[in-house]
Amino acid sequence: MITGVRGRLISATFAHTELRSLPGATPPPPEFVAAHEGWAQRWASAMGPSASLRTIGDAIVIPLLKLLGYEIRVRIDRPLHTVLEAVAGRATTLPVVIVPWNELLDHTWREAVRDAIVADAKWCICCNGPRLRLVDGQRTWARAHLEFDLMLVPRDETASMVFWNVMRCG
Repeated sequence: MITGVRGRLISATFAHTELRSLPGATPPPPEFVAAHEGWAQRWASAMGPSASLRTIGDAIVIPLLKLLGYEIRVRIDRPLHTVLEAVAGRATTLPVVIVPWNELLDHTWREAVRDAIVADAKWCICCNGPRLRLVDGQRTWARAHLEFDLMLVPRDETASMVFWNVMRCG
């Protein structure tokens, strides 16, 4: 088990033993680690159950995506959720669905996958403030995902390594 990470997309054994040896896998750079820790401290002290969808997006999700190298191309605020289209380079589109604080992400899966299908994206994200879930947008029948506790990931070296390598653009 990895602190702050759960889901069936990769196993804890794989993360501990194989991830570092994959081509292209790198430890998170020190600048990212420092910025990630600062980001987590900033929002943790100011956010909670009363945070609105806009606040979750503006204070948690968008700054995190920018740390990872994404730009926000489209934002659609709906009554029950917010949808973002995050872009890295020309070819990498990442649909993001933001739901109210601590809402179960299992309920958000369908909306996120729909957005991934429309965008022809390999992955999509759901976020409820404290947790972010990366969902396979192409093999939807598997419901494979990796969920990160956004407060715990920056504090654990293996969790940070997994987060960096599965979430970064390019």
